[in-house]
Amino acid sequence: DTLLPEEALDGVRKALANNSVLGGCFQLRFLEQESSLALRFWAWCTRCRLLLWPRLAFGDRAIWVRSSTFQALGGFRELPLLEDVDFNVRLARFGGRRSFVFLPLEVMTSARRFMETGPVRQQLLNTFLWPCWH
Repeated sequence: DTLLPEEALDGVRKALANNSVLGGCFQLRFLEQESSLALRFWAWCTRCRLLLWPRLAFGDRAIWVRSSTFQALGGFRELPLLEDVDFNVRLARFGGRRSFVFLPLEVMTSARRFMETGPVRQQLLNTFLWPCWH
């Protein structure tokens, strides 16, 4: 339920032309964000320079990685939650902070889960779960 922008493949190719880049993700835009200030704020957070940390990049941001790096890291671990964040943290440690890049292109993703629970409530739950994982 996430759509890539038309320029996605070109953006990834350009990023991977730098041999120190091992993977990354995109900025986020929710399909339903015009109806919710909370969703617009959360999407904005994916662009904010202060919040560009691999440990804040969730799977709905279309994580991408070199296949050799994915294999070297053993892929995604079998975890009940946040296996995407776990992978990103391991990737950044493996290759260094600059090995994970944030492309300035937006993926469009469904906010179905947020809308079912309520955007603020779902984000509060996510905010609670994230530090518990660490």
